Amino acid sequence: MRTYQDAFGDLSYEPEWLVDLGGNVLVMLLHHSLRGRVSGVEVEQVSAHRVHLRNGLVAREEVYAAAGNDWEPILTPVGLAPGELARRQST
Repeated sequence: MRTYQDAFGDLSYEPEWLVDLGGNVLVMLLHHSLRGRVSGVEVEQVSAHRVHLRNGLVAREEVYAAAGNDWEPILTPVGLAPGELARRQST
């Protein structure tokens, strides 16, 4: 993780959603903005983190990422239906 962070000068993580799937499983959806420390290239990506809790602690975390702002490819692997964010946003 340190190597990853060292490669970027500006890092920003914005939480978009936290979804409780039940059974001690949570999904966090994050938006990342990054700028290469040497190249200056800006990178936008989203990530979905499926977190399994045991006794109140993180026992396992699965992370899926996609370029830009396209959530669709990473929703199904973490247990969310593709249209679920739109439904949750409208309620």
